[in-house]
Amino acid sequence: MRRGFTLLEVLLALAVTAIVAWLAAGALSPAFSGWRTLAALREQEQRLLLAGILLRRDLGLLARGSGQVPPLVIENDSRGGRELDRLKLLAATDEFPELARVAWGVDEATGELVRTSRGLLHGEGQAIVMRFGKVESFSVRALGEDGRWRDNWGEAGAPFSWPQLVAVEARTKAGLRRWLAPVLLERML
Repeated sequence: MRRGFTLLEVLLALAVTAIVAWLAAGALSPAFSGWRTLAALREQEQRLLLAGILLRRDLGLLARGSGQVPPLVIENDSRGGRELDRLKLLAATDEFPELARVAWGVDEATGELVRTSRGLLHGEGQAIVMRFGKVESFSVRALGEDGRWRDNWGEAGAPFSWPQLVAVEARTKAGLRRWLAPVLLERML
C-alpha cells in the first residue's frame, strides 16, 4: 500500500489549480473594473452634490456690495462647443468674518470645477480653494425681471439690477447636473 503523492501528481494538481485561478481572475476582472468605475462615478456625484449645496448657499448669502464691487457677475465663455463660464459673487460666507469674493468656474489646467473664496479685507492673500472634480462644461445664466435669460450679468459700467433666478449647469462624462437658485435679496418671500 502506497502513502502520499508522487511528484508528478503534485505538479499536475498545481498546474490545474493555476489554470483554474487564471480563468477565475479573467472572469472577475471586468467585475472589479466595473466596481472601480461605479465608485469613481459615485464620488463625482457626491462632489457635485456638495457643489450644488455650496452654490445655493453662496447665492443665498449675496450682499448688496458697493458701487465698486458688483454683487453678482456672470462671464460667458463659450469655446469650441464647451462652456467655461465664470460666476463671481460678493457674499457673507462662513469662511471669513467679512464679506468675501467667491468665484465659480473651471480650472482649465485640470478641467475641474473650482470654487475660490477670498475675504475682501484679505486682499490677494489667503484664498480658500475647493475642487469638485472634472467637468466638461460649466454654464451660468440669469433670469432678468423682463423674463429673459442672459448669459452675461453685471457688466462693468452698467447699472446693477438683481436677477430673479440663477441657473447653473455642469456637464460631466456621466451626464448633466442642473441647479436653480432664486435670488431673494431685496424681495419678499
